[in-house]
Amino acid sequence: MDNNLEKAVSKIDSVFSNTFGLADNPEKLFPDGLDAGEKRLKILFHPDKYQDQTDILLASNLTKIVSGLVDLIKNKKRVDKYTIYDTISVGDASSIFFASSGDKNFVIKAATPATTDKYLQEEYNTIFDIHTKTDGLVYQKLFRTPVEVVKDGGTNYYVYNYRNLVSLKKLLDILGTIDGRHIAWIYKRILLALNTMHTFGYAHTAVTPDHILIDKADHGINLIGQLHSVKADQKIKFVSAKYKDWYPADAKNLAATTSLDILLATKSILENNDTSLLNKKLLNFLLGVKHECLVNIKAGNNIDTSALYSEWTDLLKRVYGQPKWVDLVL
Repeated sequence: MDNNLEKAVSKIDSVFSNTFGLADNPEKLFPDGLDAGEKRLKILFHPDKYQDQTDILLASNLTKIVSGLVDLIKNKKRVDKYTIYDTISVGDASSIFFASSGDKNFVIKAATPATTDKYLQEEYNTIFDIHTKTDGLVYQKLFRTPVEVVKDGGTNYYVYNYRNLVSLKKLLDILGTIDGRHIAWIYKRILLALNTMHTFGYAHTAVTPDHILIDKADHGINLIGQLHSVKADQKIKFVSAKYKDWYPADAKNLAATTSLDILLATKSILENNDTSLLNKKLLNFLLGVKHECLVNIKAGNNIDTSALYSEWTDLLKRVYGQPKWVDLVL
């Protein structure tokens, strides 16, 4: 039997951690515990030794999951010095993977059809440009860190450093709503990230809850999704299919303005949140920003992101006083 499969049998909890990410919740896969789960795998891999227990496997609903696990281990892919150990997502434009090299973890992107590779190149170049221009500055942590581009079998793999963050979408799913104290710093960081991009001549065009990653450890964010980014005032490249209703009806024919970015950022905070729990002054400010964005988008005008950031910061001081730490509990 393949040596990797032997490891899967003997150290099943380790395999969970590196594939399905279920090490902390193994009951999702094996409700009766890891011991029983390991027996099922042993039955699958060694039917000659466990013939009297085949009913355990047959009675389970895990055949598809287990075979997927086996395929993943068998097809564990090495790209240059990186070992891809899990798939994050497979989309129309790109596939995204978890990878490791030595004791470090990385996120790797590759074009699903080769024709979309140019968009991944543009995304990498945008992030690399921002990273270079923010060298030594705190703004650098607002974005993914590009590592390198490696080629394997004719495919380009775009490598980024991995940080253990949670998306705003997931955060809202977990908490149901976010109170004003967390809205305060999350929205402020989003505006800071957008102002950084706008200062360097880029529009994001897809500021959605899936692209806003939250770091509860230091109250920071990562703004990802630069696959959608274009130079300021160019036409929008893509409309996020999942959030297409957030865009103006004729978005594809509009210039990518700062107003659109701020509109999407504001909707990311408001649309899936229980606004009745927000401080009235914060809510009224955000609703005002939303209205102002819609007016300016229609006119093709840009809102001053830096000025908006300053206004929001001043409002927070009036509402909450001087900044202080508030734990984000997940």
